[in-house]
Amino acid sequence: MDFNIKEIVGKVLNDSGELIGTGFIINEDHFVTARHNVHNGIEDVEEKVIKILFDNKIYVGMTLNLKKAYEKRVDFVLIKLEEEIYDIEIPKIIKTTGNLENFSFRIYGYPKERDTGISINGKIISNAINNENIDLKKIIGSTNEHV
Repeated sequence: MDFNIKEIVGKVLNDSGELIGTGFIINEDHFVTARHNVHNGIEDVEEKVIKILFDNKIYVGMTLNLKKAYEKRVDFVLIKLEEEIYDIEIPKIIKTTGNLENFSFRIYGYPKERDTGISINGKIISNAINNENIDLKKIIGSTNEHV
């Protein structure tokens, strides 16, 4: 499958419609972004409504794990969209194991300072230890216990 990362990336907007970050679609009705895009670290931490600009349309969703992500200091938030997106092909997310040193990758996003997207190629220079596992199935499948 030919895959263009731009096709699954969307803009996270504040209440005024200004760009505050980037995220991506992981299935028809779930979007992932960094916690720092939706919480400033000062306000109370409660699940909240988020606006996402994707393919020239604004989608609305609710965070599922913002409070737990804040408590555990994890910079990852899952958002459940009110409306499903069916007109794109979403790639499978692959869990990697083993040594990723020298693995090449490409990221795409919308930095706050730019209106247009930017693509960056990179290479992993050393293995990092992940001290926090995030179980998407647990977050999506449960309304009571979010990681």
